[in-house]
Amino acid sequence: MILALRLILVLAFFGATIWFGFATYRDYSMLMMDSVEGEEIESKEKAAMETRVQKAVEAQDESEDDGGIVDLFDEDEEELLRGVRQNKQVSKHYVRLLGNGIAFAVLLVITGFGFAHQIGDVLRFDFGKKIQYVDEVTDDRELYEKGEYLLMKGKHLEGIELLRKVLEMDPNHFEAQISIAETYDKKLENYQVAAEEYEAALKHEFHPERWSWIVVRLCNIYSGKLGDTNSAIRHMRILVDKHPNTGGAMKVAKRLAMVDAHRAGRRG
Repeated sequence: MILALRLILVLAFFGATIWFGFATYRDYSMLMMDSVEGEEIESKEKAAMETRVQKAVEAQDESEDDGGIVDLFDEDEEELLRGVRQNKQVSKHYVRLLGNGIAFAVLLVITGFGFAHQIGDVLRFDFGKKIQYVDEVTDDRELYEKGEYLLMKGKHLEGIELLRKVLEMDPNHFEAQISIAETYDKKLENYQVAAEEYEAALKHEFHPERWSWIVVRLCNIYSGKLGDTNSAIRHMRILVDKHPNTGGAMKVAKRLAMVDAHRAGRRG
């Protein structure tokens, strides 16, 4: 399912890249056409102005010969003769070209990265080809990435097997442990094993916020799927004591307050 989603996203980005590329080319072509048309119009206006100037000079000479001065220029012609020009509004094609060009460049980078990543995974894990990295890849990292790739393709048991090998090589690799627990929980729906794997994951030290939400998920399994309320309450108290300022702790603190109030009422 995750692999199919990744392929759909890559194809969607590819289609968007083609569309914005075409839009960029179209707007560039329109901008060039506007530029050529503008130059032609300006040349015609310049030629017309020079003709009017020539006629005005000849008429002025004739008027002076007759002893009079005739103003043959209207306001627009005077402005043309003084070289006054109105600022032209920026072509809408230029604005669209800029926006579509930026979108095309961004999408091209994202799509290229997505294709490269997908092809790299296929070459490395489906065909067993060695991919050279800038940094040397350790064996446990290579196994971890292949395990995650198998999980993504729906080969859960094969992926779990590789992730367990990662844990054998590096017992502190908590990401591998969490992946195993989440696979048993959300994919295989084996909640007893999932609870055990979550318990093992919580023995590692990692970001408190993430740690707290794993505890919350474990408590939900104990209280809902396995019917073990005591284990759920025990883990809630551990969380509140260890990381009281995390989002998970604040959530379970309310539940604990309700449990304590209920127990106090029963004793009363």
